[in-house]
Amino acid sequence: QGAATPITLRAVKKDGSPVPLNGTSTMMPFDGTATFRDVTLPDDVDPDDILLTATAPGLAPSPGIPASGGEAVDYCPLKLAPTQLAISSAPAGLVAAGAPMRYEVRVLDDDGNLVTNGSPIVELELASGKGTLGGTVRAPAVNGIAVFPDVTYKGTD
Repeated sequence: QGAATPITLRAVKKDGSPVPLNGTSTMMPFDGTATFRDVTLPDDVDPDDILLTATAPGLAPSPGIPASGGEAVDYCPLKLAPTQLAISSAPAGLVAAGAPMRYEVRVLDDDGNLVTNGSPIVELELASGKGTLGGTVRAPAVNGIAVFPDVTYKGTD
């Protein structure tokens, strides 16, 4: 069994704007289930206008469930704001000089949730050292992931 990841219950209006929840909205799952026993909507909110969704670091939000009950919708209007990037796939070990390398970069919000809305452009650059990157070094994030299939590095002489 893998390490548990906290699950956060979020409320969002059908137009995508967030609604604060009362109670404990982040829980650690037990046997794969997170139970939110004391979560309530604010008194001034109409439950017919609210969808509930669950998020976890590194994962896209769940489909929305109407707060007033009923069937799940096949989308979640929750608009997460991108605030950080994480390299999720990179070459393992040594790579021959000039050989193409594949990288994947995930676009995340403050809580580590994958941000799937929008298509921000992600650009790779050297953090330190001398030399140049070649191949695909600029790519749009599609569903929160930017793919760089053929990055090369050329050192200086």
